[in-house]
Amino acid sequence: METTFEDKLRAIRDTAARRQAEDLKSRADRALARSELLIETCDFRKRVEGAIEQKVRQFGAATSDFVLSRSCFDGQYMLALRTIDKPYSRLSFMLRVDSEKGTMTLSCRKTVRNRDLEKVVTEQSLDGDGLSRIEAMVEAQFMDFARAYFD
Repeated sequence: METTFEDKLRAIRDTAARRQAEDLKSRADRALARSELLIETCDFRKRVEGAIEQKVRQFGAATSDFVLSRSCFDGQYMLALRTIDKPYSRLSFMLRVDSEKGTMTLSCRKTVRNRDLEKVVTEQSLDGDGLSRIEAMVEAQFMDFARAYFD
């Protein structure tokens, strides 16, 4: 039995429609996975930001010379504790999340009375252990800054 021209066209069209549906589902699945990863990285950044804000509040109880500012610097989200008056002092935390690698890089810059202190950088995984290590680093940087500032 010979297939008619219309049957051949219908088979081509049906094959293309199945392939397009499979491709669409594949792209949708990849987009969903990327969006879930972005949500996880944003949640992690919020937890780190919360840990920094808690230390800012505790530090603020010791002195009222500082204000907290938020901005973007060099492609990173930055929280900076800065003096209101001169001489200039600051404690800045820059957060960069790499969702592809599943890591966060946290940089800390300190300036006390117009003098820059060492810059500290850590890269940690976006899990509970990484968060614990970042929180410990944040606390250590606040302690180093306080020793230098109140000395």
